[in-house]
Amino acid sequence: MDSDINEDVLSEENDSLYLAVKKYEQMLPVQYRIISAKKMKKTHVHIEFSKSDFKHLSGIQHLSDDKQISWIKGLKPVDFYEKCLNRNITYDLICFDEGFKKINLSKRIYPIRDIDYLIENMLAVFKYDNQLLIPRSFESKLNADYLIDGETRKSEKTFLFLKENKPKTKKDFPVSSPSSIFLLGDGTDYRKGQRKESIILWVLKRKINELNWNIVYKDSRCTESEPDLSFWNTEKMNVAKRKDESGRN
Repeated sequence: MDSDINEDVLSEENDSLYLAVKKYEQMLPVQYRIISAKKMKKTHVHIEFSKSDFKHLSGIQHLSDDKQISWIKGLKPVDFYEKCLNRNITYDLICFDEGFKKINLSKRIYPIRDIDYLIENMLAVFKYDNQLLIPRSFESKLNADYLIDGETRKSEKTFLFLKENKPKTKKDFPVSSPSSIFLLGDGTDYRKGQRKESIILWVLKRKINELNWNIVYKDSRCTESEPDLSFWNTEKMNVAKRKDESGRN
């Protein structure tokens, strides 16, 4: 699927942070559902996007405590999002920071612009356990429930992590949101040590105001003509439209 961002803008615009937040803005009304299976047991993942997730996704928490840059770390997530969207905070403003260079945050900011492509063309999905990561000596504080193994539009290996918000009541269902993203070029293959990936059966997509789901991917081994959505249909559908700082209900 071609990028929603005009290629002429990409060639003229050098602000990678702005390109990332512009793409994320397009994702706010989008929902995905992933149905996968392993050993006859199905896993159901419902993905939504919120302005409040963008700050951590872009890795801004790793900036240094330098007085000229630390105010950005201190911003509330939605305020950070809006300032990036309005270009009050730009890539040039943060890219010379020591914390930025130490972590190489460009490898976290850049792939956000392909987040839709990555999900819709994912190669595998894992139930993620940080304690299983190899090598064991590698210290990671990643807090995630799912790992999506995919690629950017330029075929660059990318890992997207999802954090699942646990249901508050028995009538709710869990909603996952993007929490971290990395190009493989950071030197860590987050698949190593994880339990065998599930087979992706279905990937579905819709806008929040739409009733029906569009089939983005169907595994050739599926015998069903339509995906089984009963896992979600037995719950209150309105909880999927969680209210957040983006103004959605």
